Amino acid sequence: MKYLSFNCHMEFGSPVRFNVNPLFMIRSVMGAALRHECCYCLSEKCPDCDRQKSCVYYQVFEGVRPDFLKGMRVQAYSLHQVQKFSFGSEMQCFDFRMTLYGDSITELYPYVYLAFYNVGRRGITRDRIPFSFSVTHTSSVADDRRSLSDSIESWSEREEDYAAFSGKIKIELKTPLRFQYKGHYGLDFSLDDFSSCLYRRMKGMLSVFGNGPVPCGIIFDAVKMHKENIHWQDYSHYSARQKDSMMLGGILGSIELDGNFSPLDMMILDFADRFSAGKNVVFGLGNVEVWKKERQ
Repeated sequence: MKYLSFNCHMEFGSPVRFNVNPLFMIRSVMGAALRHECCYCLSEKCPDCDRQKSCVYYQVFEGVRPDFLKGMRVQAYSLHQVQKFSFGSEMQCFDFRMTLYGDSITELYPYVYLAFYNVGRRGITRDRIPFSFSVTHTSSVADDRRSLSDSIESWSEREEDYAAFSGKIKIELKTPLRFQYKGHYGLDFSLDDFSSCLYRRMKGMLSVFGNGPVPCGIIFDAVKMHKENIHWQDYSHYSARQKDSMMLGGILGSIELDGNFSPLDMMILDFADRFSAGKNVVFGLGNVEVWKKERQ
C-alpha cells in the first residue's frame, strides 16, 4: 500500500485559543476549502453527484464504503496528533501530521496543500486569525532534493514480511480509540473485540488502497490482554452536515498484550502503529504507539 506522511506546521499571525480539538477544526476547514476548490456543483449533494470518480474532494473527504464492511467508510487520508494542546490556552503555532494513501497521492497532494494555504490566508477560528503553512515530508530517506513521487513509501501487505514474536507488547493510546463492539461503545471490551477493531481498519484500507488479497486468519490466538488506566475521553464536535453538536471520543490509556504473536498479529500491530486504528481517524482519533519487550 502506497502512502505519503508529512509534518504540517501552522504559524499563526497572533496567538490562537482553541475551544475545540484543533484537529477537528483542521479537518473541517480543510474539507470546506477543498470542496470550494474542486466541486463542480456546490449545490449538489456528494452522494447524488455523477462526477464522484473524478472529484478530488470526494476521493479525499467523502471516501469509499467497502461492500463487505458494513457501516465503514475508508478515506484517502488520516490526521495524527504531534503537538499536545490545552483548551483555552494561547498557541502561537500548531504541528500535526497528515498521511495520504493510494495510487493517486501525487494528484491529491497539490489540492490538499492549496486548501491549507487558502485557509491560512482567510484565517482560522471566529477571529479569522491568518497563518502560514509549511510541510516537511517524513520519508524514511531524508533528502531535500527528493521529489514528491520519490517521497511516497510502500507498506508491505505480505504477511511473510513480518516476523513472529514472543513476549509483551504495550499499546499506548495516544488519542481516543473509538470502536463499537456488540452494538455499543464502552470500556468492557474483550481481546476479540480489540483485535477485531485493529484488523477491521487494516482490512478496509487494504481493500481500497492495497494491491493484493487481504491476509486473514486467526488473530491473537495465543495472547492475553491486560488494560491499564483505561478511561473514556470525549470531545465536542459540531457537524455541519447534521447541523448539530455531538460528542466524539473513545478510550485512552494503554493495553498490554502478552504471549506468542504470529506474523499476521505483528502485521496488524504494525499497521495500527503507522496508520492509526478504529473509527474517525480523519479527526485524529485512534493514534496508537506500539512497544515490544522480548521475553527474557
